[in-house]
Amino acid sequence: MMKKSKLKDIKKTELIMEIQLETKTFNQLVIEVKGKIEAELKESVAAIKEHTAEEYIPRLCNALKKENPELTITQIKVKVEKTVCPDIWRANTVRTYWPQWMKDPHRVDIGILGDQNRIPKNLGKKTLLETDSDNPALSWTPEEYEETHPTKETTPFQSLGEINRAIARLWETLTGEKNMPTSEDDVKKDHLMPTRDRFSDVMNGSSKVERDFLFNWMTWLEMLIKDRIALIEKADKTAYDR
Repeated sequence: MMKKSKLKDIKKTELIMEIQLETKTFNQLVIEVKGKIEAELKESVAAIKEHTAEEYIPRLCNALKKENPELTITQIKVKVEKTVCPDIWRANTVRTYWPQWMKDPHRVDIGILGDQNRIPKNLGKKTLLETDSDNPALSWTPEEYEETHPTKETTPFQSLGEINRAIARLWETLTGEKNMPTSEDDVKKDHLMPTRDRFSDVMNGSSKVERDFLFNWMTWLEMLIKDRIALIEKADKTAYDR
C-alpha cells in the first residue's frame, strides 16, 4: 500500500510540473503544431521530388532521344521542361539531373539509341572523339555548345555574385529563413535563437556518422570564413577602388 500511494504522488507531482512548465496557450500550441507539420510535409515532399527527379529525368531524356533520334539536345531539354514543369518539378531541379550524354554530346550515340546507331566494328583504334569530329551530323549548334560548355566565371563581379548566392542558400538551409539579416537586426536574438529548435530537431533525427561529417565540414567552413573575413578587412586598405 505504501508503494502504491508513493507512486501516485510521484505521477501527480510530475503532472503538476508539466503544467507549470508549459508557457504557451492552447491556441499558440495549435498554431505551432500546424506550422511544424506543414514544414515537415514540405521537407518530405521536396525530398521525394528530388529523389524521383534523379531517377526519372535521365530516363525521360533517353526515351525522347530513342524515339526521335533527330532531336537536338536543346530540343530535348525544352520538351522535358515543358512537359514536367511546374506540375512535377521546378526547372532548376530538372536541369540538375540531365543525363551524362547530354552534358557530353560526343557520347550521345553509345548504348541508348538502338542498333541503328551502334559504333561500326571497322573503326579499329580510332577514338570516339576523333570519329565524332569527322561526322558533321554530331557537330554542335552555338546554343548547344554554350549550354554544354558554360563560360567560367572569372571576373570579381561574377565571383562575388556566386559567393553571395551560395551564402544565402547556406543560410536558408541552416536556419529555414529565406531572408538574410540586415545591419539593423539583432542577429542572435532575431535569427539564431528562434531557429535553434529546428536545427536541433534535424540533428536529433540524424545519425552519429552524419553529425560527425557535418561537424567536420562546419569546422573547416568556420576556419575558411575567418580567413576570408580577414582578407576582406585587408582589402579595405588594398582594393583597387581606393
